[in-house]
Amino acid sequence: MILFIIILILFFVFIIINLEYYNNFHEYLNHNLYKLPGNDIIPEYLDYNIIKKGKSIASNSSIVICILARNISKMFYKSSQRLEYIGNKFKNYKIIIFENDSNDDSRNLFKQWKNHNKNVILLNCHIIGNY
Repeated sequence: MILFIIILILFFVFIIINLEYYNNFHEYLNHNLYKLPGNDIIPEYLDYNIIKKGKSIASNSSIVICILARNISKMFYKSSQRLEYIGNKFKNYKIIIFENDSNDDSRNLFKQWKNHNKNVILLNCHIIGNY
């Protein structure tokens, strides 16, 4: 029983240490699903024709992705790549970001992203109203 508890504790310590490199626990367990470009291997239980139809609809549609963010500088680069990857599947896209009171470098990262990608809109909470 003690050996089981020690192994369990070591397992969780290992996971906590390795989670620094992942955005979430699901990504840690299923890291192949998070590789870019997206995994184009379609499982047998999914109908390829429905997926093809969805891709066609997306490529002729627009999307607005809204984000609430605070202190996300550690996962900024992975997240921004994923959001742009999703957005590029559509005819037009906008990413609207509401960031408030971060005490890391998040706001500056968003500003740089906005300057390099015309589809990114960074809202200024002081203009909207600070509640």
